[in-house]
Amino acid sequence: MDLSAGGATFTRPAHSVLLERGVEITRDLEVTESDAATPRLTPDEQQITSLELRGRSRITGSKGGPGSFKSLGGQDIDVSYRQADQTIERTHVAGAAAIEVAGD
Repeated sequence: MDLSAGGATFTRPAHSVLLERGVEITRDLEVTESDAATPRLTPDEQQITSLELRGRSRITGSKGGPGSFKSLGGQDIDVSYRQADQTIERTHVAGAAAIEVAGD
């Protein structure tokens, strides 16, 4: 995983990182962009359990076959990841939501 942001604050007891001022996170084929983001980590800090995106949020290039989404965007996005393979398990998009679904 690669990430860039204008600022970052790591809070070890909460297993979270606050990323601010233009966030870009690249994981495998998935690119996440937002004004601010808060990844929540597993206790060993090796995987993301969930991700809160705030302001001009977008996720593109996610894994999956037909019926999965190719991209989604909106003002705010909350994402939960499946721990076994780190694929997106659940999302909630608020404000100007847009989803592009993969075809056959």
